[in-house]
Amino acid sequence: MEIRYYDSRQAQADALATQVAGELKQAIVACSEAHLAVPGGTTPAPFMQALARIELPWHHVRVTLTDERQVPDTHERSNARLVRENLLQQVSANFIPLYRESRSHCGLGLLEHDLTYHVLPLDVCVLGMGTDGHFASLFPGGDNLARGLDPDNSAHVIYMRAPGAAEARISLTLSTLLTAQHIHLLISGPEKLALLEQVGIALITGKDSGLPVQQLIRHAASLTVHYTA
Repeated sequence: MEIRYYDSRQAQADALATQVAGELKQAIVACSEAHLAVPGGTTPAPFMQALARIELPWHHVRVTLTDERQVPDTHERSNARLVRENLLQQVSANFIPLYRESRSHCGLGLLEHDLTYHVLPLDVCVLGMGTDGHFASLFPGGDNLARGLDPDNSAHVIYMRAPGAAEARISLTLSTLLTAQHIHLLISGPEKLALLEQVGIALITGKDSGLPVQQLIRHAASLTVHYTA
């Protein structure tokens, strides 16, 4: 795990956007297309805006979310809405949303199909993290957390309900996130930095912190943390 420090959130957003754009360009050169997963919430908006200002052959880029609230994209808390307003209105990337009206097994199967054939494996994944150590929608105490964190799980997505999540969620699994060649963790605030330090100590001493992000750090071949206060 590498930690990079920035003086401001704008500097953080600009630097991450530049790096992600470079990684997408490399993927396009190698494979004619690039696959990107981005987080929801409010923290990534400046990053998405900075990325949208970078010139890329965007029609060769496919974008999905790391996780989504079970709300339509017209809802104010929709992650898909966040991506559309901050990235997709400015660029011509192809977007594969996670929200489906049907929460049946059939609906989940169709989503698995769409992800498999249109956006996986990932080239670049940008994640956020909560002060409870969750990433994507893999929350502590979640009803599907064990499956979500299983690095050998063959499923790409899971439904999740958790005490720390106001709405039901859908999340990419850890095993799917780990398909990305480049994984970035975007965080701000000293509380989150202290949490990462706690997890680092737990890994060194062979202990289990009980925080989901410990599994990401343990299993990711390459993880860059982008931090600003």
